[in-house]
Amino acid sequence: MGNLAKPINLTVLNGKKSKRSNEEIRRRKENEKALKVAKDKLKPPSWLGKIAKKEFKYIVDETKSIELLTNLDVHTLAVYSNVYEQYVICNQRLLDDGIIVEANKASETVVAAHPLFVKQAQLFDQLRKMQTDLGLSPSSRAKLALHSALTPDKSKEEMEFDNV
Repeated sequence: MGNLAKPINLTVLNGKKSKRSNEEIRRRKENEKALKVAKDKLKPPSWLGKIAKKEFKYIVDETKSIELLTNLDVHTLAVYSNVYEQYVICNQRLLDDGIIVEANKASETVVAAHPLFVKQAQLFDQLRKMQTDLGLSPSSRAKLALHSALTPDKSKEEMEFDNV
């Protein structure tokens, strides 16, 4: 399977610019700009639980100023928020029950790790991957910030005569 297409800004940020001409990069940026999606329907779906809805709204509010999310991200963010809620519930149960539990096996009491301990690790891995996909992890935000810092603002004259 081939590599997934990435936004050109991310490609440039990752140091792959040398494989593309400045003209190709400019055209891709224009095309991606034309494909921008609205941000007016960033509301949590009704099927989310109370904790997930709160997390959904929190992320939308916190990322509003950097215009990170669009209407097309609603479902991905909803799934992320749902997994977050499951993680919180799992974590609370582990705090209540303890990491080590006693289980009866063949008429014996056996001390073992709580079954939810493995589930918690799986949920954490899902959250971490989804954070990166949504641009919510510190490293993905750092990449966005680095790109913004490395992209100088062009003057009016530079914009007008850039292709000459």
